[in-house]
Amino acid sequence: DRICRADIKFPEIVMKQVILETGWLKSKHLMSRNNLFGFRSKNYMRFNNWEDSVAHYKSWQLKKLSDNDNDYYNVLVRARYGAPGYVTHLKKIICPASRHPTPYLPRVLVERPT
Repeated sequence: DRICRADIKFPEIVMKQVILETGWLKSKHLMSRNNLFGFRSKNYMRFNNWEDSVAHYKSWQLKKLSDNDNDYYNVLVRARYGAPGYVTHLKKIICPASRHPTPYLPRVLVERPT
């Protein structure tokens, strides 16, 4: 999948971020902006395609990670990513083992469990 191919570290947690930020890829507001991670400056950022959103995340991640970081949840807390309780919400998301295409992101994320 694209997140892994982009060599983003801690891909399972990053996929959970996409799920949380986009409401299982159903947020018309973020999806219409190709913004998988809820990135903002003053307003939500707009990307040309979702691959650019993944590339932006990788760039962000490279700035925040150090070589000795082995707990990505702590990295997110240290970076103040998301609202209070964000990491707690991420930890509750369970990604199914099988991966299926979605209308928005073929082969990128897992399908929401039924």
